Amino acid sequence: MMKSLFTVTAALFGAKVIWNLMVPYVLAIRRARYDRKAGISVSPAIEWVLLAVTVGLSWAGSFSRPLNPLAVSAFGAAACLASYLHFVVAGWLVGWIASKWGR
Repeated sequence: MMKSLFTVTAALFGAKVIWNLMVPYVLAIRRARYDRKAGISVSPAIEWVLLAVTVGLSWAGSFSRPLNPLAVSAFGAAACLASYLHFVVAGWLVGWIASKWGR
């Protein structure tokens, strides 16, 4: 049961990280298609709460490597931070390209 809950929360966390990676491109497509700026709420608390729950389930389930709490927290924090770094850099780059194309 604990492994199933862990898998579900880890999958939700992964989906949120993937969403963060897609946001700059979705915004650029919306801007190009509708010729206006649009916004998207990224809600960083969601992945941090999911990461905390996933680490808690890893701890409660006494999982061994690579699913132990230390490995899960290190990988999850790195994935989360990398996704936001990509979000900022890609958002800037996509915005710069769009400004050069006159949109």
